[in-house]
Amino acid sequence: GGEIRAYSEEGQGSCFMVCIPCEQVAPTSRILSEESILLVNMKVMIVDDDTLNVDILRQFMHRINVTSITTARNGIEAYNSYCRAVENGDPLTLITMDLDMPFMNGKEASKKIRMFERKKGLAHCPIIMISGHCIETEINECINPYGEVLAQTFLKKPVTFEDFRREALIALKNSRKNPF
Repeated sequence: GGEIRAYSEEGQGSCFMVCIPCEQVAPTSRILSEESILLVNMKVMIVDDDTLNVDILRQFMHRINVTSITTARNGIEAYNSYCRAVENGDPLTLITMDLDMPFMNGKEASKKIRMFERKKGLAHCPIIMISGHCIETEINECINPYGEVLAQTFLKKPVTFEDFRREALIALKNSRKNPF
């Protein structure tokens, strides 16, 4: 019931990802306090051309007490909105990015965002790539252990609340300079 992925590049080495289904345990107060700290004052952008998907992700955000939410319908809007937020001194905490959108897809928008961050000397804003078409090559291109990381994680539609919550917390925790 688990999953194993391998990423390998000749002369560079290999990276292995193992996902093992486990029984859920009751969270401890330490986990809850870490989660609370990570979610304080979050500013999130949901990027998807499908309003139903946006509504579902917005509901997920509200369930984890995120109230500062912006949306974009395509990669061009997402890139422009991200740059504006940074320029206005109000950077985003997390981006959910649909892979397949008109005008500019999620992968291209993420590349442009990463180039902007490099140019400005900014830390990466965590991006959760979301797609109904989880082709291994596309996942590898977005979560590339040997090149630029466009997204911290990749979720397959339909996305469940628990999957979203878990991946958002992991992405946020890993984006901090001093992880817990």
